[in-house]
Amino acid sequence: MCAWCTRSGRTKREFEQLALQIKLRNDVLKKSQANLKNVVPTDTSSTDTSSTDASSTEAVFRLAAVDLFVEKAQDVLTHRARNMVRAGIATSVGAVAALITLSVFIARHAGDVPYDHTLNINVLVLRVVSAISLGAIVLVGVKYFVALARSFLHESVTLLGRRHALRFGRMYVYLNAGNKEMKLEDLREAFQWNIGGDSSFLDIKPEEIGKTPWGTLAQSLGPALEKGVEKGIEKGFRNAQPNKKEDEDSDNSKDANSGS
Repeated sequence: MCAWCTRSGRTKREFEQLALQIKLRNDVLKKSQANLKNVVPTDTSSTDTSSTDASSTEAVFRLAAVDLFVEKAQDVLTHRARNMVRAGIATSVGAVAALITLSVFIARHAGDVPYDHTLNINVLVLRVVSAISLGAIVLVGVKYFVALARSFLHESVTLLGRRHALRFGRMYVYLNAGNKEMKLEDLREAFQWNIGGDSSFLDIKPEEIGKTPWGTLAQSLGPALEKGVEKGIEKGFRNAQPNKKEDEDSDNSKDANSGS
């Protein structure tokens, strides 16, 4: 119930603000109606003042509709552009903070020695894999934050460009207020003259984010460890063969001595 009351009150306030903006816009246009009559071409051969006033009123109404559309759209675009800038700054700060945290962690723990157990090959491999995995995860996150911040800032510039296109379109409508040959295609070209291209969020490709130096090292570490284990097993098997042969020779000699 309280949530419904809140939404109802918010909607009422928004309608009141919209009505106030329309009233202010109409007052401004009424005051400038005399000047707009000089802009709108009229038929001087006609002596019917009522038709002239009607055409002027119609032109004022059209311009008022254009102003209302442009002002509301500019307000929305400005609000969205500011939110994009804030999001871009936040993600940039997050990327820098993550990178600083990783640097401090590496600087503090780079010289740690495992005193609690012997530094054998298993412990060394475990520590190397853990360090590489942690660094790769942080660097992938930093790269994603950087790409996201770039996309946010690019989108804010795109939204501001669209706002500029709306202003240019309004100027085109004002300059051609009396042109009855103006078509819908002309309005589209006037209001969308600088709009083009895809969203920069499409440039964020997951397969490229994981391509960091540590990620490449982690990927190449697996085959290297596999080859090392295979070589170790093969070497151990080869060393076991002479020992087995020596044991067999010693057994044969013992059998020969016992038989004699």
